[in-house]
Amino acid sequence: MIGALRRFRADHGIDPKTKPAAAIVAEDASRRALIEAEMERVRALGNWGELTIAASAQEAAQEARLVLDGARIHVPLAGLLDIDEERRRIERDIAKHRSELERIGAKLADRAFTERAPEEVVETQRERLAREQEAIAHLEQASRDLA
Repeated sequence: MIGALRRFRADHGIDPKTKPAAAIVAEDASRRALIEAEMERVRALGNWGELTIAASAQEAAQEARLVLDGARIHVPLAGLLDIDEERRRIERDIAKHRSELERIGAKLADRAFTERAPEEVVETQRERLAREQEAIAHLEQASRDLA
């Protein structure tokens, strides 16, 4: 939960001084009790403002929904982000990473490169390819979080 809150803050460039509010939804009573017991720790380590917990929530049009195992975090975006600008920023970042992914993929698809280059150079390119794929997946999740 703390990681999801931190990731959301970092992904969307939210100022550390800003303390957003959120509602945590956990349908399971034992899960809610656990979250309630750790609420202050989550709030402090996540650098978050008001956190409420409920068994269900009505989804708003302008909120991010962070889906976790056994819970969802609903973050109201009004006053926190310009959603359209944030989507454009994320799409620009995705396009940049896809371009790099294609460039690295083309290099690795070239038999001349893979056969002639030292194995450690080829392995470095494979690692870069994996990092680009991971970055794209991360950005796509950030975009979905803006639902």
